[in-house]
Amino acid sequence: MRSSLSAAALCVALATVCNVEAGDGLCAYMQRDYATALAEWQPLASKGDAEAQYYLGILHANGEGVPRSLEKAAEWFRMSAQQGHVLAQYRLGIAYHTGHGVPLDYSSAASWLRLAARQGHARAQYRIGAMYAIGRGVRRDRVEALRWWYASAEQGESTARFALGRAYEQGQGVLRNQVQALMWYRLAAARGSRTAEKKVIEISKGLTAGQVAQAERLAREWRAPSRRPPGG
Repeated sequence: MRSSLSAAALCVALATVCNVEAGDGLCAYMQRDYATALAEWQPLASKGDAEAQYYLGILHANGEGVPRSLEKAAEWFRMSAQQGHVLAQYRLGIAYHTGHGVPLDYSSAASWLRLAARQGHARAQYRIGAMYAIGRGVRRDRVEALRWWYASAEQGESTARFALGRAYEQGQGVLRNQVQALMWYRLAAARGSRTAEKKVIEISKGLTAGQVAQAERLAREWRAPSRRPPGG
């Protein structure tokens, strides 16, 4: 790795440079040459390169080229996350949420997940929304949960779309609305959620043909960039 590029940029470049620059850390990693990846990333990480620190965390988390150590992985994720690396912030948040490599701490989990969510990490947005929905590590706030789920759903996150479907189905934070529930379940199913597919069948049985058609139309017409959370 020649510079501190974003993970997305590195992945895009990977397809064209791996055959030419076999020494690149990410290329080596993708080729499962973990020793070379480690040799590339270690000096960069020691100099404070957030991208390299994140990938060292991955190596330690997976036991690739080094003995598996969730504790060391969390240490590298922390160094990277403190520099604003969104993927490291997400991984550190999950570590605190599960107690893997760090003490179980829902408050710390929420703090790191929120930082990643604010940077637009769709999965983090879903996760912090779920924490607000049940009051885990944060004060319970269903409206705030919905706001994060909308943001995540805009990016196509199926779990967030499913959560919105359930919220409308059960009237959690919003008025109960089976047509809206069906719409969100359809959108989740469109992203590959098998559970959502089952909910589509279940909800449809309790609606009229006109209501089902309305939900289908809403799902077809839904455009993520134009949608915003209530009050947002």
